[in-house]
Amino acid sequence: RDDSDAGMKTSKFAGCIDWVYIKGLGSKQDEHIIETDMANAKGTSDHNAVTVTLSLGESNGDLSHDFKFMTFNVEEYYHDFSREDLGKCGVKDLRKKLQPTTAQMTSYFQNLKPWVFGKIAKVRAIIEGHKPDLLCLEEHSLGLRLTNDDIVGSYAQGHVFDHEEILKKLLPEGFSIFVKETGEDAWFSELANAVVWKTEVFEKVVQKGVFITPPKKQIPSGKGF
Repeated sequence: RDDSDAGMKTSKFAGCIDWVYIKGLGSKQDEHIIETDMANAKGTSDHNAVTVTLSLGESNGDLSHDFKFMTFNVEEYYHDFSREDLGKCGVKDLRKKLQPTTAQMTSYFQNLKPWVFGKIAKVRAIIEGHKPDLLCLEEHSLGLRLTNDDIVGSYAQGHVFDHEEILKKLLPEGFSIFVKETGEDAWFSELANAVVWKTEVFEKVVQKGVFITPPKKQIPSGKGF
């Protein structure tokens, strides 16, 4: 699709990518945008998900194999979380920029986990509903991890959750995942990019490649969606 196509606007803000450019693969050019109600706090993410049918083998004349590919920026499963007069803020804001009361701090962590896992349930429903063979998740969360000496740690006791807990709620049966952290701390966790595949279609044979995500991502200058 042309970049000027209104259908290319799949994110609420600029600076994040939903579309994938392919090399050595064929495309059926049957892109489908999955609406996530991104303008609403009750929505799944500030991005829509996108699916397309790709083909292996077309470029070299071999028997092609079609598979359904999805890309989805899940926004750390945090979309529009806010608490009372604290507004929309992250754990870093609680530590440095704000001086919240004990009640506000306690309320923040009591409500963060249910909110995050509510978004995870919505993402899982999209995966189950559209059944991609291969899925790329951008801005995937590695979980709320706090050290013993963290200034906000005492308020979060009983409400901390790790990456394994996220995966148990995120992945339907029959899917595997590979995760690579980006080094970027976001609202409450370190971010990662993840590849999810249907095990009856793909298998992980060898891990190769290099770490290319910069420690601090830069929003592109100029025009963009």
